[in-house]
Amino acid sequence: MKPLVLPSPSLGFRRHLGMLLSLLMPFLALALQVHFGAVINPSLWLFFYPAVFISGWLGGLVGGVLATLLSLVLVKWFFMEPGQTLALTGLAQGLPLAIFATLGLFMSLIQQRLHTQGGAEDRLRCITDTAHDAILMMNPRGEITYWNPAARVILGYDAEEALGQNLHRLLAPAGQHARHNDAFPEFLRSGQGAAVGKTIALPARRKDGQEITIELSLSGVALKDGWNAVGIIRDITERVRTRRQITEAMNRLTLATQAADIGIWNWDLPSGKLEWDERLRDWYQVPREIQDQGISYDFWRSRLHPDDLADTVTKVQEALRDQVTYEDVFRIVLPGGRVRHIHSVSIIEQRDDQGQPLRIMGVNRDITAQRELEEELRAAKQAAETANEAKSLFLAHMSHEIRTPMNAVLGMTQVLARSGLNPDQSALVEQIHTAGRSLLLIINDILDFSRIEAGQIPIEERPFGLAPLLSQVEHLLGTTARGKGLTLRLAPLPALEGDLLGDPLRLEQVLVNLIGNAIKFTDQGEIEVRVIPLASDAASIRLRFEVSDPGIGITPEAQAGLFSPFTQADSSISRRFGGTGLGLSISKLLVELLGGRIGVESRVGDGSTFWFELPFKRASRPPAIPGPAPAAPGPRAPVGGRLAGLRLLVVDDSSTNLMVMERLLRMEGARATLLEGGQQALDRLGAQPRGFDAVLMDIQMPDKDGLETSRAIRDALGLKALPIIAVTAGALPDDRRRALAAGVNDLLTKPLELEQVVAVLTRWTGATPRPGAGGPGPVAAGGGVP
Repeated sequence: MKPLVLPSPSLGFRRHLGMLLSLLMPFLALALQVHFGAVINPSLWLFFYPAVFISGWLGGLVGGVLATLLSLVLVKWFFMEPGQTLALTGLAQGLPLAIFATLGLFMSLIQQRLHTQGGAEDRLRCITDTAHDAILMMNPRGEITYWNPAARVILGYDAEEALGQNLHRLLAPAGQHARHNDAFPEFLRSGQGAAVGKTIALPARRKDGQEITIELSLSGVALKDGWNAVGIIRDITERVRTRRQITEAMNRLTLATQAADIGIWNWDLPSGKLEWDERLRDWYQVPREIQDQGISYDFWRSRLHPDDLADTVTKVQEALRDQVTYEDVFRIVLPGGRVRHIHSVSIIEQRDDQGQPLRIMGVNRDITAQRELEEELRAAKQAAETANEAKSLFLAHMSHEIRTPMNAVLGMTQVLARSGLNPDQSALVEQIHTAGRSLLLIINDILDFSRIEAGQIPIEERPFGLAPLLSQVEHLLGTTARGKGLTLRLAPLPALEGDLLGDPLRLEQVLVNLIGNAIKFTDQGEIEVRVIPLASDAASIRLRFEVSDPGIGITPEAQAGLFSPFTQADSSISRRFGGTGLGLSISKLLVELLGGRIGVESRVGDGSTFWFELPFKRASRPPAIPGPAPAAPGPRAPVGGRLAGLRLLVVDDSSTNLMVMERLLRMEGARATLLEGGQQALDRLGAQPRGFDAVLMDIQMPDKDGLETSRAIRDALGLKALPIIAVTAGALPDDRRRALAAGVNDLLTKPLELEQVVAVLTRWTGATPRPGAGGPGPVAAGGGVP
């Protein structure tokens, strides 16, 4: 092999260049090592800087070998004598080559190891410094040896404050120290403990004294000084608080659902699956196999009552389409045929990105018992209404059956009283009339009480004058009072501007009841009626009415139940004075219907004062004429002609009633044509449409009743202006409404009083009573359609 000959520079140049490179090479190698790898002992560079420099630059085993060979060539070249040649065979066999190769390889391995170890440490420190959880380490003495930045954020201590401190005494509340002292020796011995290798929640104390809840993951690490503990800490205070709030909310929700008997459900729309709580599964009797597979929408549909299926499903689909709250009541049919009523309400709980519903949450409430109770109440109400209707029909029937013969009795006494009887006969007729009127008052009380209880008493509001009403009451009851030797005195009325707006008929009824009671229970002396203003303004006034008597008085015990139905002070009163005990009860009910109150002040043996208070509005128009009161019993004025010249058609299926009516009308100068049926009346009026001034029409007739006949007179015959006066034994409000709706102008209630008959006929025919013919008497009650 031919040796490689290299040009040999002069010896001086080589020496100067070698010295310069010897000075520069360590600094250049040091700079490159700092940039590319870990710094090794600089003293090595003084001897092997070419190999170290190239090794640091290239790195690895191959780089070390090449760097060694190159270094050997350079050294040989720098220090060989002039003219000397460098042979590769000599290099490969020489001892220097082996020494340089070994050192080069050794330095290369050291460089690579140091570089790798330094990178791993940097990465580990980067991870621990940027972690959000606290990472710390504790030596066998319990002292903190590592404390990352997150530990300072979570626990409040800087690393300088924490390092060297006993971890447990630094962080644990005082109550936890004993447990730590008991467990720590076992950890030092075996590296094991109750918390090692686990994640547990513990209370901890921050630097500022605030107690928090931490989640601790603890591991044991065996190092040369013994077992060290590595802990990872996470602050879960907020999570624990949120979990506690959720638990409390769930407990309250569970309690509420149990108390309200509510079942909760969720519906996942994409899958069609339903989540039902235990109560719903029990209500719907979900089979076990379906519970295991998952409850579906189709299963819910299968439980719907066939009659409710279509409507319920439609409402569900409409709620989903319109994205509104769903609410409905439907029935479900269970195995065995049992039916439950379910009230369901739901809301949209979750939507997709397009806003379409994904999940529905709702509640069900079993209202079966409520619906059954409603059905029972509805049935009971229907039964009560049926019973009430039956009672009303019974009362109406009884009223008709009693009033019809009473009409004959009282009508005949009125005829007899004007037939020129001697004094004894007149007295007997007067007693018959008085007894008949007493019986009529009892019938009226029972009917009034029944109607008020059934809510069938209408309350009117119309203008009236107080003075005329009281004068009429005094005229009505004065004769009765004087007949017992009593004085009925009306105290001077207060000055009232204008008229009142209210129900004069009900006010009069209460006054008649109270004054009538005073007359009944007083044997001698004076009965006084007073009216006292209590409060007044431009729009309204409240008045107190008092009726005082010097009668027998009432004990305090008896006063407590005095206004109860069918109640009198004691049984001896009913035996002595008679009566039903309904008058005061009716008065109380009427006063309360009118918005007032009623009471009594009394002492036994010292008389009584009954009072009531009522509110009234002030009227802005002239008062209507108050309704009539029944004429007082006794001999009537001599036969006159207050209805002289009137041609009257009287229609009634009772021959007795026809006879009584004909005689009463004849006594007042009228000519009466008597017919026994509605069809006869239509035939006569069809033949003589202008032959009569008025018609007195009985309501209840067998062939064609009075209402049907009246409608035919108005419609078929076209006699719109002919006055039709209904004569009826029915005294209920519905009787009046039906009569007026059929075209009747006014009503007369049996038994008839001559004064009422004259007043009504005078009003509707325009007849002018003859002076001295007995007086016109009051106008009929209630009036009619003008």
